Amino acid sequence: MVVPTYAQTSWNARVINPTWHLLHTDVCNSVLTAGSDGTIWRLPSPSGAAWETSQTAHNGRVVGILPYQGNLLAIGTRGLLLHSQDCGQHWTDLNNASSEDLLAVASDGTDVLVAGDGHLLLRARASLTTWQQLASPALTPRALVATQIRHGATQWWLLDQNSALWSSNDAGEQWHPVPAAPKNGETLTAKDGILFMGTGDGSVHMQTPAGQWRIAKSLSQGTLERHALDPNGLLWMWGKEGACVWTTSTQWQRCRLPTGSGLVTSFAATPDSAVWVTAAENGLIYRSTDKGRHWHAVRGNGDIGRTINAIAWDGAHQRFIAAGDGARLLVSSDAGKSWNTLHTAPPGYVNELEPLANGDLLAAMNDRWMARSADADKGWLLHQFVALDKPAYLTHITRDPNSPAVVVSGSQGALIYSADGRHWQASPTGIDRGYLATLMRPQEGMLLLFGTPHHGLQVNLATGNSTDVPLPNTGTLYGGFQDPERHVEFLLGERGTVLQSIPSSASWHSTQVGKHTLRVGTPTPDGSALLVAGDSGSLYRAAWSANGTLEPWQAVGDGTGQWRHVVLDRARNAVWLIGMRGDMRQSLDQGLTWHKIAMPTQSHLRQPVFDTKRRVWWLPGRDGTLLRGNEDGTEWHTVFTHTTEHLKGVLVHPQTGHVYAWGARLVKITEEQQP
Repeated sequence: MVVPTYAQTSWNARVINPTWHLLHTDVCNSVLTAGSDGTIWRLPSPSGAAWETSQTAHNGRVVGILPYQGNLLAIGTRGLLLHSQDCGQHWTDLNNASSEDLLAVASDGTDVLVAGDGHLLLRARASLTTWQQLASPALTPRALVATQIRHGATQWWLLDQNSALWSSNDAGEQWHPVPAAPKNGETLTAKDGILFMGTGDGSVHMQTPAGQWRIAKSLSQGTLERHALDPNGLLWMWGKEGACVWTTSTQWQRCRLPTGSGLVTSFAATPDSAVWVTAAENGLIYRSTDKGRHWHAVRGNGDIGRTINAIAWDGAHQRFIAAGDGARLLVSSDAGKSWNTLHTAPPGYVNELEPLANGDLLAAMNDRWMARSADADKGWLLHQFVALDKPAYLTHITRDPNSPAVVVSGSQGALIYSADGRHWQASPTGIDRGYLATLMRPQEGMLLLFGTPHHGLQVNLATGNSTDVPLPNTGTLYGGFQDPERHVEFLLGERGTVLQSIPSSASWHSTQVGKHTLRVGTPTPDGSALLVAGDSGSLYRAAWSANGTLEPWQAVGDGTGQWRHVVLDRARNAVWLIGMRGDMRQSLDQGLTWHKIAMPTQSHLRQPVFDTKRRVWWLPGRDGTLLRGNEDGTEWHTVFTHTTEHLKGVLVHPQTGHVYAWGARLVKITEEQQP
């Protein structure tokens, strides 16, 4: 993966839909949730208050948060090492050198050890601002634990990915393998000074005061690979095949996991342990009042599929809180019987983002899901169109420029229509159809959908009615464009296919231009010629003759480039081609010659969007890339997006002026307030 370097800009980015992995409910009478994209949110008061978003200046995933002497330390992937002195309101980046993943942290109240990939071990003493680099015996750590031994001394324990256990009695200076340690160690924790290990054969091992190991509990099947320790001393271990055990001392008892829950991700309990709740990867929350012997689901089927990764008891406000995918935050104030949504956002990949006529944002996603929001910062309503064939990806949103009507289309023949942007009708048009591109027919009030061979569909924007459009069986079609002066359409596809519509006819004329897939095309700024481009450096030009026919296509490129997007800038008499590996070319002479524009990234780039309010260009790409360009597109600078996930598109909201980058993450870009 190519990771761009980030320059200082006057823009701030906030990831709207991070995946939460952690919950801390005992930090300065507030709740902290953290996860992907270096994102940490804070809720300082009871349910209903706004979440405060910390700008962490990092894009790694937060793996752990450690309270230390009134401060907070956060660790994570890509070298994430952050320090907060104000209960998580602001964070300082402590790591300016290492990019290794930091995966485990522990403290004995004086020393702090952080273990990471590549045998990396960091140590801080008395202050979290000064760190010493030591050597770890683990190539990749699984767990790091500190226990108190005789005379107040500390024993440090490190479990690696190969299940080897190491110990140190000098705060990480030297490490020694632990003799006779249990095999197949999966998880490691300490409770009341006693070390416990869960293993891949379903056993709990504990270390005696004499340093010997004994089996505290053994199951006949399953694995014990996760653990949770609540503030009241209740410790769970669990894993696959229903394996689950718990203890409040050293005597372990067996519990059951909810049937059909998939992987259980977290446990929590009320202070009296009378009610247990679990979170699961199937998106459900389960509740038990008999210490895990029986469970029942307390979230409805509409939540299935959105994993909940963390659940905790918030003692300051006497409630449970759960967090998971898509910035999803839930709260229960009745001991887990019912749950309300504090915050949610589109989970997973956003394929298209479009404002509706009333200003609401509409997101098209995978597996027949759409999301809608009146304010992207506060919450979204999600709906899955089960009438469509599985697992339809909704990839295109097309608004009628003259009415509130909206058409959403995608794979498996997915077609969704709304005349007003509020009421929707889903129509499966054939599971063998995939609508990879759209073409507006403004003179007719129609929209053409096309993609898979031989199948096209025309949608009436006023009624939503659709009719088949027979197309030549020339292979998959990937893009299309119109020549508005001549009212001619062109569809582009495999093996150099160019389909040209024949005016006043439902027929198409097929031409082969080169031998590689063509994906994008446009008229030249003066309308005198056409340009088509695609894979393997394909770039061709054809001029219109005086009698209105196309002259033969001529190659005008240098044979390099993988072209995916095109921009026609008539105001500057320019055409741009955008491709893979940070490649951008510009032509100022109607496509006859091209010159390369220097770009600050080698990531694959997508379609640029012009911001008429700020007179700048926005250009998204893979690896969290977002570029800001000057008005003529000759100079580009990187905007830090807080993510390394792929960004597919950019939207400048026509009413609010807000800028959103969307794809594997949804990111809001705002201008920094200057003092």
